[in-house]
Amino acid sequence: MDDSPIHAVASPSPPSSPTLFAMNPRRPAVGDRVVWLGVFLLGLLPAASAGVGVMIAARDLGGARDVVWVAAAVGAVATLGALLAVTRVQLRRRRSRLPRPPAVVDAEAFTVTAGTAATPVRLPFAELTILQRTAAPPGLCVGTPGRAVVVVADADFVDDGVTIAIERAVRAGVLSSSGGSARLAELDREAALASTIGRRASAATHGLLGLLAACFAVELFVGALDDGAWLLELGGNAPALVRRGEWWRLVTAGFLHVNLTHALMNATALLSFGVTLERTIGAHRFLLVAVLAGVGGNVASAFAGTHVFSVGASSSVWGLMGALIAVQWQARARLPDVLVVPARRWLMILGLNVGISLLPGIDLLAHLGGFVVGAVVALLLARDLDVTAPQAPPRLLVANVVAVAVVLGCFGHVAVRANARGPAERRLDLARAGLAVDGDSAVTNTAA
Repeated sequence: MDDSPIHAVASPSPPSSPTLFAMNPRRPAVGDRVVWLGVFLLGLLPAASAGVGVMIAARDLGGARDVVWVAAAVGAVATLGALLAVTRVQLRRRRSRLPRPPAVVDAEAFTVTAGTAATPVRLPFAELTILQRTAAPPGLCVGTPGRAVVVVADADFVDDGVTIAIERAVRAGVLSSSGGSARLAELDREAALASTIGRRASAATHGLLGLLAACFAVELFVGALDDGAWLLELGGNAPALVRRGEWWRLVTAGFLHVNLTHALMNATALLSFGVTLERTIGAHRFLLVAVLAGVGGNVASAFAGTHVFSVGASSSVWGLMGALIAVQWQARARLPDVLVVPARRWLMILGLNVGISLLPGIDLLAHLGGFVVGAVVALLLARDLDVTAPQAPPRLLVANVVAVAVVLGCFGHVAVRANARGPAERRLDLARAGLAVDGDSAVTNTAA
């Protein structure tokens, strides 16, 4: 949402006759993009096949091999660029064939066909709970959660400055409805609060991402991506070893990953949920949720799961999802409507992630454990939450210091232990954990 100061506009009298605002053709729907992606891929496959053929032929060319490789790379890039250009032209042509009816502001409602929608949405002034300027893209967000929320950008309209004119007309319509003065003041208050929350820093989220990146760099340095023994040595969650007293694995496993895709997926999800949660409840509450959810998921995996080895930050990611749901439920009356995710969308997000968690090699119990712990911790921490200024009480600061000290202490222990041990000890750990001696048996708990 808008990270800039609230744009206040005058509220003239609502129009006695409908006011029309001409709109640009609507953007292609997802289905259209999928069709042209298929066209793009069909063109790319022959080019890729030709490139592979050139590379195979280059094996017998001796000193000319580098020239052939460069030529193949240039040809592949040129082909890719040409395919992208053709796809863009076709999408633009498709867009020109999808006209949109004009947006309409009358005495009772705002009606608009937004985004890729095929039918107009009517938003009665008497029901609006969201009226806020947006920064990216510049425009206006209008709606009522549970019914319809639309974002219209300046670029959606033929003329310049239309969203400002629409905002004036909508404000006038709200003001003329029953209890309009109080409702307009409430809309402005919520818009100001949403803007304030959107401007808050998310240092803790980015700090966790930095720690994940540092751990992945260590994995690359020691070769843990190709050697399960090293991944176990760095602190992977092996239930058999946890039961032998190596409890620190419950902390460190949440910062390790088995490959780049696994790390990027979890980092992306952490960024998506983490920024929103941190800006809502504050950095100190967020950090406790993330750390405790990660540990809770690993505990569930170690003592109730069936996998012999697991790593990944997805326990924390699921904890952030659970925390967001819990906070939005508990503090619903204190949050701006524009920041509340509808229940239907949460069901879609959870359904998708549960489906992924049921795939082979995914640690479902770690996900569910993280989700439950994250939700419970958030409920406890958000009881006295002031969303306008989520200050941390002294006990919360102490808890954060302890949590950070435990995490750093666990990794310090891992570093000292790994430096003092050799291949024989690492192979022994593999056997104790129930893993193959070559270290190939590893399960990941990936959050999408």
